[in-house]
Amino acid sequence: MVLKLIERNKYDSVREYVYNTLRENIMNLDLKPGTNITEKDIAEMMEVSRTPVREALLKLSQEDLLNIYPQKGTIVSLLDINYIEQAMFIRMSLEVAIVKLACQKFSEEILYELRKNLNDMAFQIKQLDINTKRLFSYDTEFHKLLYKGTGMMQAWFVITQVSTHLNRARYLKLLTSDIHWEGIIKQHTELVDALENRETEKAIKVLNAHLGGFDMEIYRLKENHQDLFV
Repeated sequence: MVLKLIERNKYDSVREYVYNTLRENIMNLDLKPGTNITEKDIAEMMEVSRTPVREALLKLSQEDLLNIYPQKGTIVSLLDINYIEQAMFIRMSLEVAIVKLACQKFSEEILYELRKNLNDMAFQIKQLDINTKRLFSYDTEFHKLLYKGTGMMQAWFVITQVSTHLNRARYLKLLTSDIHWEGIIKQHTELVDALENRETEKAIKVLNAHLGGFDMEIYRLKENHQDLFV
């Protein structure tokens, strides 16, 4: 097992640092689904005691990122299509409601941030060495801003909690498929234009096309990476 250490926030407790490190490694597939991990190994790699490691592992298991088997060990959870489909349903339902709300009222400051996000993403795809992780981060931030601009950040936290399997599957697609980022930027731009012009029906249509395209990809991913799925 190889663990990529992240920079520790000076305000983080040891448990929070261990949790954040493990979560990032799992979500970025540095710790692949099915990987066996132990308190002892993590404690040694991170040079911490086993107590904060145990607490972090428990929290990650509550997010369905780890399966803890007493007397047997701890395994990074395999991707579960049932969890993915439920997360997609919840996200689509919430985000359609968010877009409807955004067409009625939306922060001008956040609208500016959305435009900046589009520019940042467009700049990144023009680079010779495209940073996939950064593009994924921009895409996630774009959707987060929709919730922020409507004052619905608690709803975003709900999405984050239920999307651990979905977001790992999305990242797997990113690493193993040709992503047409120009098309994604085009959809994001159309969505921002619709929000700015308060065109609710158009905004919902763009969002459905944007989020709905992942449905069939799930089964293709499972077929090509059966060892990573339940």
